[in-house]
Amino acid sequence: MPRFVRADIHEDRWYTAELPWLAQGAVPASALFDLRSKDNTLSLFELTEHVDSERIVIAVAAGRQSADDIGYAVFDCEPHALGIRIEKALGTTPDAGVNAVHYDLRQLTAQNLADLAAVIGAGDTRTILKSRVVALVAAGAASGNLERGKLRHKWAIDAARRDGLGKG
Repeated sequence: MPRFVRADIHEDRWYTAELPWLAQGAVPASALFDLRSKDNTLSLFELTEHVDSERIVIAVAAGRQSADDIGYAVFDCEPHALGIRIEKALGTTPDAGVNAVHYDLRQLTAQNLADLAAVIGAGDTRTILKSRVVALVAAGAASGNLERGKLRHKWAIDAARRDGLGKG
């Protein structure tokens, strides 16, 4: 079964241990905020042997306006089994390898999002802290995974220059 990453979530919205009223396996309604769709479409990335979750999340973080903590979820999912239309679509991050494993979930309904939330809730959620985000953006630029010319925000450009190789 394919493994996917949904980046830019807030891990605390998915945390259920302190909600004794929540049925086992249920997902808090607040988690749905992390599944905001645009034009009934939601973005996911597939894990591969060459592109891991950290690389995906850092590519997404590098496109943010400011450096900050970034949460993400890793989960097994067969979107078609949930009645969800999935299409491969070139991503828009500064990492070509990450862009190649990008998918759009299209023509989503509220029920699709609820079903997807249950699948994501059964997976793993994690957070990369701001200081590590900055360090990993620098490392991504140094390795060539993050294309320096596609870094648009000052913090990411500055981080990329910290490796001593950056020319902008």
